[in-house]
Amino acid sequence: MAFADTLFTETDANIIIVGRYAKPGGHWNLAYPFVTLHQPSSFFGVSSKELSRGEIDQIGLNKGMGDLATGDEICAYFDDVMRQRF
Repeated sequence: MAFADTLFTETDANIIIVGRYAKPGGHWNLAYPFVTLHQPSSFFGVSSKELSRGEIDQIGLNKGMGDLATGDEICAYFDDVMRQRF
C-alpha cells in the first residue's frame, strides 16, 4: 500500500489493488492476537497517514521506546487507509 500511496501523492496514475484476504492488512489478518510490530509504529505504514500513537511505552520490554502497534491496530489502520485514501 505504501507504493500505491506514493503513486496517488506524486502522480496522476490509476491503479487497482487486489488482496488475498477479505480485509486490508495482508498477513496481519492471520496473525496471533498477541503479535505486535518489532519496530516502532512510526516507521511502518504509508506516508500520508501516521500509524504511531506518538507515545513512548512506559512498561514492558519496549519501555522507553516508540509504541509497537498490535495486529488489530495494523489491520484497522490499513482499513482506514483503503477507505479514506484510496
